[in-house]
Parts: sequence; structure tokens; C-alpha cells
Amino acid sequence: MNEGKNENLNIEGAMEDYFEINENYTILLNKKMGNGSFGQIYQCLNKKTNEILACKIESINELKPQLYHESKIMFLLKNCLGFPTCYDFIITGQDKILIMDYLGPNLETIMKKLPNNDPIKKFSIKTSLMIMIQCIERLKTLHEKGIIHRDIKPENFVIGPKNKERLIYLIDFGLSKKISNDKKLPLIKVDRNIIGTMRYISMNTHKGYEQGKRDDLESLFYIIIYFIKGELPWQNIKSKTKSEKYSKIYEIKKKVTDNKELVEGLPLEMEKILEYILELDYFEKPNYLMIIKTIEMVLDKLNLSNDLQFDWYSLDFLNFLYYSFNNNNNDINNDTCEENTKKENKSQKEKVKENEKNEKINDVLKLSTINHDVKDYNAKKLKISYNKNNPKVNNSYIRNKNNQLIQERSKSLTVLKRLYSQKLAKNNNNEYKNIKLFLDTKNRKEKQNKEIFKGKENIKIKNIRIKK
Repeated sequence: MNEGKNENLNIEGAMEDYFEINENYTILLNKKMGNGSFGQIYQCLNKKTNEILACKIESINELKPQLYHESKIMFLLKNCLGFPTCYDFIITGQDKILIMDYLGPNLETIMKKLPNNDPIKKFSIKTSLMIMIQCIERLKTLHEKGIIHRDIKPENFVIGPKNKERLIYLIDFGLSKKISNDKKLPLIKVDRNIIGTMRYISMNTHKGYEQGKRDDLESLFYIIIYFIKGELPWQNIKSKTKSEKYSKIYEIKKKVTDNKELVEGLPLEMEKILEYILELDYFEKPNYLMIIKTIEMVLDKLNLSNDLQFDWYSLDFLNFLYYSFNNNNNDINNDTCEENTKKENKSQKEKVKENEKNEKINDVLKLSTINHDVKDYNAKKLKISYNKNNPKVNNSYIRNKNNQLIQERSKSLTVLKRLYSQKLAKNNNNEYKNIKLFLDTKNRKEKQNKEIFKGKENIKIKNIRIKK
């Protein structure tokens, strides 16, 4: 873990679109991904690899710090399937910064943006059960590392980046905790602050018990019911105080699980899974494999298979999803979600066309004799200015610029005009003028040679006719 001291990070006072943390990372301030209880999340550029990452920022004066604790857990889960990688942890004069993988949108966002006309957004039962299988596997890995999550909710399960959309990741370990080795049954604390999200916490958490592996599984089961039905019986409860609301939610949870109303309309196996989870002892190790096998039996019973063809796995929807995720910071307003979806569907088509144009430009750039570095071109599109005073960052960039003078080809003039139109040659006008002069001269010579060649061919044809 790198806890090097750097310059103070003052995001609110920065007027630029980026902020350089150190020689390795730059925060893209115009690419904010969201807010958390601990601070803010932004996209981040690894300047050595030109790779887009994510960074979490927490104030060094935070009363309830979570970020350093989360970084330790993420390092413990390094190289585990379905968990983000933590690349660095940096402490500045004012902030703590966690550098991690940049992943896709969360399952709550995806469900709300699905292009169906149902009044209540929900996943198909096939998608919901396939999600459950992967989520059980993530909890199994986490629990085997001796950690419980304690905040299982749809927002903490995200899909992977592009080309990994069928892999579900578990994120956000700020409230996670190592499992105690003490074999004493934890006592109920009436005045215990409830840890987790009220909609999905277990009934034992409502009572004030310390959470364990069984509680993570119970929260996951509520999430799957929410995905299948689109809502839970205890949503939208109105009350005057928080404590009154908590008690009402607990009463409804207990009622609908006791009378099996929660799993009404679902296969019998789902009822058996819920019974098994609720009967688990605090110290008992859950049989994760048995639960997964039972879910696979349900899929088989419904003539379905775990083929990873999720509801979101279509090219058009994925393009729209990632575009809206990258441009709208992954914020969801449930009341206006449908209106935003209609607007984003229109802009998504325009974005696809723009991507096709950019791909063509990149293909031409790769073939052109100007030999323009495509990575630098993409970085320029992100509005990242290179620091001229930092030779470590700029050596390759300047070298690639100088290499533009070496070779040429007939398509180079077209590419040069495009580069001019995109203002990529702003600081090198004299060099590009020389290139243009050189290309013009060469094209002129080629035309002259072609005309001479044509003249010689005409003479040959005439001689042949005369001989005949």
C-alpha cells in the first residue's frame, strides 16, 4: 500500500477538468460517477497505461472513516473472481484516495433502465436466478476470506466493463467486518445502530443481533425477490419517526416470511431456500453449493438454463446503458427514470453513429504515414492536457509527434485535414505546413509521372496502329 504524501487535493476549488494526484494518476473531475456516505467517486486516468480507472475520495477529517478499511479488504480479495482490484491507496494533505477498477453500472440502475413497458420495472425470473447464482458465489468467496459484507443491496452488485458484461462484481466494503472467532453467541443490543440498508437487512439485524454469514444470505434473498417481482411488501412505508418505520418494516418482513406470502407464486424450491437460510445458526457455515444446485434445479424445471444471457445482454441496450452510465454519473431518480430513458434512447443512436465515425478515423490513423499515436488521440478527446514540465509523462508523446515527420503516404493529406479540423495540430502548425508542402510536391510529381506514362502509352498505341 502506497501512503505517500502528495499535494493537497482541493476538488471544489479546481477550475480545470482534471486534477493530477501524482505522476501516475489524474482525476477526471468532469467524470463524476456518484456520491457515497464516505465521499465522492470519479473516473481516474492511469497516465502510464492510458487506462481509465475509478477513484474513491474521502476527507482526511471524516468522522467515520471507511476508505482505508475498505482498501485493506480489497487487497485481501485481490485476484478473486468478481471483485474489483485495488491498485493504490494514496493519502494527501486533505484526502484519502482509493484507486480501483472502473466497472459497469449496478443492477438497480440496469433494472430501472430496461426497455420494457411494464409499470413496475423488474428482471425476468431467468435473469434473477442467474444473478442469484453469481451472487452466492461472491458471498462464498467473501465468507471464506473471513469477512461478512453487512450491506448487501442491488447497488453493490455491478456488471463488469465492456466485454465482461456477464460477470457480476460485489463492491463497497466500507461496512464489511471480519468474522469473530469468539464462539460466544452475541447478545441482543436494543440501542445498537442498524448497519446496512433498511429495505434488505435481515430480521436478526432488526432485533439488534450481530450480523453473520446467514444475514448476508438473507439480504441477498430479499434482493432476488425484489428483482423477480419489482417490489417488496415493506416498501413505501410511511411513519412519523425512523424507529417507528423500522419496527413497521420488521413486522411486515416477519409476517410475509412466516405465512410464505413473500415467495407466493414462485417455485417451491425458492420457499425451501428461504426456510434453510432463516434456520441457519449464527456460527453455522452455509451450504452454498446446495443453494446453487437448488437454483439450477428451478431453472431446469422451468426449461431454462444458466447460459448467462441476461436481460441486459443485447448490443443496442448495452451501448445505451454504458453511454448513459458514463454521461449521467449513474444517478437514478425513480420518479423521472422513464422520461430520461426516452431522451437517452434518442441520444444513444447519435452516440452509436459517432462511435462508428471515430472507429473509422482510428483505422485511418493506424494506416496513415503520419503514424499518429491512437492512444494519444483518445486521450486528447478526454480533454487531458499534458504537462510540458513533466518529462516522464511527455517523452513518449513528444517522440510520437516527432515521428509524424518521418513517413508519408497518399492518404496522409486527408488525415492531416481531419487533424486540423479537430485542432490536434494547434501547437505544431509549422511542422504540419512543412508536411503539407512535402505532400503537395509529391502528389504533383506523381500526377506528372502519370501524365508522362499515359503519353508514352498513347505513342505505343499509335506505333502499333501504323505498323498494322
